[in-house]
Amino acid sequence: MDKWIEQAWILLALVVVSGCSERTDKSTESSERAGLPEGRSQVAAIRLVGVAEPLSLPAPKGANRILTAKITGGTATSVWLADSAASSPRVPLVPVGDGEYQVNLYSEEVREALKENPDGQFNVFAEFTDSSLASSIPVRYTIEVPPACLVFPWDKATMTIYQRTTKEIPGSDGHLRLRLGDITAGHVLVSVTGPDRQSVVEMQPMREGEAIPLSLEQTRYILVLEDLVNLFTGRDYAVFCVMPEVAWERENIDRLLKVIESADVAFIREGEEMTGVAFAARLRLKLEFAEPEVASLDEFVDQIASRSWTSGKPYQVKLETGDIIEAADWLRRKAKEISTRAEDTESGHNVPASGPAGTTSAAPPWQSREHAHGTATGRNGRPSSGRCSLRVVEVECRHG
Repeated sequence: MDKWIEQAWILLALVVVSGCSERTDKSTESSERAGLPEGRSQVAAIRLVGVAEPLSLPAPKGANRILTAKITGGTATSVWLADSAASSPRVPLVPVGDGEYQVNLYSEEVREALKENPDGQFNVFAEFTDSSLASSIPVRYTIEVPPACLVFPWDKATMTIYQRTTKEIPGSDGHLRLRLGDITAGHVLVSVTGPDRQSVVEMQPMREGEAIPLSLEQTRYILVLEDLVNLFTGRDYAVFCVMPEVAWERENIDRLLKVIESADVAFIREGEEMTGVAFAARLRLKLEFAEPEVASLDEFVDQIASRSWTSGKPYQVKLETGDIIEAADWLRRKAKEISTRAEDTESGHNVPASGPAGTTSAAPPWQSREHAHGTATGRNGRPSSGRCSLRVVEVECRHG
């Protein structure tokens, strides 16, 4: 009897030992699958708290979105955010105690780290004392990317906007937005926000004919305030025109040619006097051959309107007094009157310059000059003419 009892105890001991060995093997196998060393009893995990839904970067000015990563199953030596474990740059998370780490998703560091993949996903990664790695679940995000250029069907686009409203600038896909304040005493407060929702143009007063240059990645544009319309009854509104700077420059060239045609002087080419009409016609012909190399008003004056291509001799101008001067000097003076740019962009002051005389806006019928609810008036309460006398403020789009 005692012999049978002894054998039973031996069999029970063998079963217990076998079970322990099996559990140890499974624990080791689980640790190996998690990328952790043999002997770790708990698989490392990263749980995220505070993820925005949806997550769009960057955030509005002054906003914050704190992401907290809670790590269990080991002691992390470093924790970071990236689109992959090996990618660079990476954004480190700050330890805040009890296995928790935090980062502000709306920080500039996060945007810079993720901007190469504007519609992607990121993870939070952790490295432990044994050099093993753990990862959170992926988080999807979208980054607003500034357009490389504006897209509209014609050379320019016209937009009509009510006072105290915000409207997308045509062709910007919503990334550039114009904000209008109150239309009062012939001026209106205007601001422009960019793709990062930060200010591109601080709120400032503008009058009819003033313009703001907007620089994008591929092209530079001009935003012109063509009309301010005050209604005795109804909602006041403004009409803006946006065009590529190259089209703006071509309009400047056309205006200079009109100045030449109407000038009370004679132009001298190869010793022969010419009327302004004849001289302008010759310059237009030369411009057709020179485009697109000649794209600006300054280039037109220097390369086309200053000297003969045949002989290289400079053109001259015979003034009403009988004095003869170099045509280049006379033309540069007239060109400066047409389009003067602010040299000190930090001053924020508008610089007077002439504009496209006779320009009218293409406002819809319900926004015509004579509104169904009252008479439309321009600056200082006079009937709106639609003429642009342009003043230019130098502004750069501020984006990553």
